[in-house]
Amino acid sequence: MSELTIDRRQAVRAAAGVAAGSVLVAGAGVGAATANDRHDRRDHRHDDNNRGNGSALYGSWLITHRNNAPAPPEVTRGIASLIPGGVIIANDIDPVATPATGSWAYRGGGRFVATFWGGFPAEGTNPAGVYKVQASGQLHADGTITGTFRATSYPKGQKPQSATGTFAGSKIPAA
Repeated sequence: MSELTIDRRQAVRAAAGVAAGSVLVAGAGVGAATANDRHDRRDHRHDDNNRGNGSALYGSWLITHRNNAPAPPEVTRGIASLIPGGVIIANDIDPVATPATGSWAYRGGGRFVATFWGGFPAEGTNPAGVYKVQASGQLHADGTITGTFRATSYPKGQKPQSATGTFAGSKIPAA
């Protein structure tokens, strides 16, 4: 297996979530979600007036994400937590990867974006590094989320490498 393949696998494994897994766009335009739950029931609809605030997305999501070719098409499960105030915490659990942290924002009509960063250890002859995941997703009326992501790894001393993929998830119930 080539170093490029392993690095892409590491980057995508780290991109849990995507649920969030598909939740992102970086930059100064990413706004924080508010803690006001008033419009929670409208969050799943396409709402041109952006009356919802994204509160239906708050909580932890069990996410399954898959790489697009040419990266290995393995399926990975992870947890993505969307916290009021615009914080996302993501962690792949099968196979296990290091956690990642970043920002997310509600875009109205059930749409959301996220960007999160994490690190990965050296593996064999491959160097350690960091990765960035950018995702965009959609909350559906049935309470599930789907979306797409782009994971970019930055192995120390090497050129960045990117992979794309899709994710889907459902909220983890508290009880």
